[in-house]
Amino acid sequence: MTAPTFFRELRKTTVFFLLLFLAFLVHRILDLFGSSSDSTDSFVKVDQLRKAESVVCHNIVGGAAFGIDSVFDEHTRVYFYSKLASDSILDLEHRWFCGIDTMLIVPCTCNGNICTSSIAPERLKAGEWSVDLVRGRQIFDSRQFLVVEPNH
Repeated sequence: MTAPTFFRELRKTTVFFLLLFLAFLVHRILDLFGSSSDSTDSFVKVDQLRKAESVVCHNIVGGAAFGIDSVFDEHTRVYFYSKLASDSILDLEHRWFCGIDTMLIVPCTCNGNICTSSIAPERLKAGEWSVDLVRGRQIFDSRQFLVVEPNH
């Protein structure tokens, strides 16, 4: 008995890629219907995360941010002020970056649901800056700002 002409003219590489595609398709279908509850639990945990509201400012007056801006003069003290969703979050850090260089990592000072830190004027140089509010490897908030040379 001879095979139909279709199968005689079929190349080995075509059969290989067809079987590979079918295996991938079966895998995706099984993965879709057999998804574990662990993956949905991680999505719930991400939804339950409440981020902080943060600003970069010139000073903190009466427990509130004062002089909020995105452009600061070089060699001035700058504060990072974060208002957290709850006061039960511990071990928070502020990470200060100038471009891609890490300039300062400091534990933030928490007072209730307010978390603050500042960078010394000597460390503040002209360039594009950012500050991250983090706990471990989890980023709660991030702000970018620009530092320019003062006009004389």
